[in-house]
Parts: sequence; C-alpha cells; structure tokens
Amino acid sequence: MGENLDVLELSGNQMEELPERAFANLQMLNSLDLENNRIRNIHPKAFEGIESSLEWLKLGDNELPSVPAQSLRRLRKLRQLDLRQNRIERIAEDDFRHYGRTLKFIYLQKNRLHTIEVNSLNELDSLVWLYLPSNQLSVAPYETFRAVLDTLQILDLHGECCIHDYREEKVTQISIKKCVSTLNFLVGYQLLHVKLSVL
Repeated sequence: MGENLDVLELSGNQMEELPERAFANLQMLNSLDLENNRIRNIHPKAFEGIESSLEWLKLGDNELPSVPAQSLRRLRKLRQLDLRQNRIERIAEDDFRHYGRTLKFIYLQKNRLHTIEVNSLNELDSLVWLYLPSNQLSVAPYETFRAVLDTLQILDLHGECCIHDYREEKVTQISIKKCVSTLNFLVGYQLLHVKLSVL
C-alpha cells in the first residue's frame, strides 16, 4: 500500500522532528502535509527516497527557526513550499539554492521575518506567488525582488513594509500597510500585481 501512496496527511500529530529517511518507502509520494505539529528539527536526509516525486510540501504552523534548506535541497520537483506560521527570522542567501528553480508558490506569512538577504531569491526562476504578510519586515530593497520580476504574479507584503529602488536618484518608496484589495503598481520599471491598501 505505502509504495503507491501519493498523498500523506500528518497534521496535528505533535511531531517534534523528522528523522533521516522518514518517508523513504513512499517513493510515489507527491503531496505531504506536516502542518500543525511541533517540528523544530528536520534531518538533512529526511526526504531521501522521495526526491523525485514530492511536489507539494506543507510545514506550516510548526516551530522551525529557519528555512530547512539542507533538507529541501534534495527535492528536485518541489512546486509548493508552505512555511507559514513558524519562527523564521531571516531568509538567507542560500536558503533556496539547488531546489528553488522548480518552486512556484512560497508561503512565509506569520513568521518573524525581519530580513530577506538581497540574493536569496536569485534561483527562483519559476516563482509565481510569494506570500510574506504578518512578519517584521520594515524595508525590502528593490534588488531583493529583481530576480523574480519576470515570473512573479502575486507578491503579498501586507503589514508594514517599504520597497526601495536605489537605482534612481530619487528613491521609489511604496508603503504597504494593510491588505484590503488588489492593485497594480510599478516597482522601478516593472509592473507587479500586489495586494495592498491605498494610503
């Protein structure tokens, strides 16, 4: 039975960690739901055995202190990564390295994010949706998002955030305070579809 399983839901099981090769016998697994646990630690080889099958991964509502990049780098087909409502404070430059090129949807809302390093999104060639609301971001340089502008359709930053374009003598500043509607606006020379309120 397990060998042919393609969807596995393990939400609400009070799990605190994922051990090595936790799903190795589920080589057809396509969707994995680990939401609403207490996961703090994921072994670097936790997803070994499902590298070529897993496309949808839900790790929301856990206790992860950072993006579990070492564990995710083995995933070759991951399309959706849901890390909402954890304890992540920073997106590091290499957090999406090696596996980010297939990612289309990233959910990081309700974390403790205060920093997104400038080159951290560079490998997200297929990114369509990026959700970042309800964090502690105050300023996000335009350069941070430049690498994903060609593919990005929705950038949700509601909360309090300013995007600065330092390429111009006059700084382009966009303050986003509360998500109440969907509007189009220009960041530099690029048009994005972003949720924000009229100030």
